[in-house]
Amino acid sequence: MSEQRDYTGYEYKQVTADTCMESLWRDSLEHFGWTAEKSEAKIVKRLPFALWILAAPLSLLPWRPFQKQLRDHESSKRVEITFKRDRKIFRKQELDQLESKFEHCARSIESMNASKGTTAAIAASLVGLLGTVCLAIATFAYLAGMSPAFMVAAVPGFLGWIIPFFLYRAMKASRERAIAPKIEEQHENIYDLCKSGNEILRTCA
Repeated sequence: MSEQRDYTGYEYKQVTADTCMESLWRDSLEHFGWTAEKSEAKIVKRLPFALWILAAPLSLLPWRPFQKQLRDHESSKRVEITFKRDRKIFRKQELDQLESKFEHCARSIESMNASKGTTAAIAASLVGLLGTVCLAIATFAYLAGMSPAFMVAAVPGFLGWIIPFFLYRAMKASRERAIAPKIEEQHENIYDLCKSGNEILRTCA
């Protein structure tokens, strides 16, 4: 006779996260009773179309110094992870409360990571657009034989095409320094929550 196993009912949940956060979700949810079943890669568009319109002038630069930064924000690689857990797990309500707090911390980290380059890209694109407008004015002034107006518009125009690359790097680096302590704080909170969840699971084992 074949050996019969006791029936176990499961509940399932799906989590969509940045690929760089996949290990954190897998390792952390384990301490709330969840087991990772499978994961599926996804590509999610993240850069607003309006920002691409603002950034278009930068693509005119022959060496395209800003192309990589814009491409980094074109899409975001994400992963969808499926978890399962015993529906009758002991002290489920306590585990759910800890899990909810963990998810808030994890989403906060994702949000802060996503904000590193977005603001910098918008600011740099606006400067590039302003530079393009100035160069257009300078071109018309040159064709009209207005040399003083040409010089006045050409200088800020060229600067508007040069500055964005350095502005992006400086703003992104500044943002990274500003949020680093906050991200570390969230990781410490996650450590405490997972430790509490693990202690609950051990008492129920």
